[in-house]
Amino acid sequence: MEKTEIKFRLLSQEELMSLEKDFVLYLAAQGITEKEWQVIKNQEGEQLLSILGDFSNMVWIKVFSGKEYMEYCDSGYRYLLHFREHETEMLRISLEPPHEVGHRTTPRPTNVERAMFEALEGGARFCDKDVFDAGLQLFKGHV
Repeated sequence: MEKTEIKFRLLSQEELMSLEKDFVLYLAAQGITEKEWQVIKNQEGEQLLSILGDFSNMVWIKVFSGKEYMEYCDSGYRYLLHFREHETEMLRISLEPPHEVGHRTTPRPTNVERAMFEALEGGARFCDKDVFDAGLQLFKGHV
């Protein structure tokens, strides 16, 4: 088995446990029996890392698939993010009146999935387009 590039991060033990059925199906699809998996798991070598890396990459890509919008709150502001292919549009809305609203679009050197992963690891969560659009309307009302 060839060495896997881990695109995001390995899933934690807790995350793997919650996806146990999916992981078993993944192993079966790779032709790895339960007995073979026990041997690989106990060796903790390159093959183990490769299998866990492939599965983690697959899960993360599925998590980001079809998603474009995220939000988070920090230091008295709510941030709404729209991830496009090469740029990120951001709205910053103060949580205290008077509600100041800022807007900017920034070119991004990383791909969409990597940018969303970094935001997710930083505390952001996914939101609907409607949430972002409401923030955009609020911004347009302030300009």
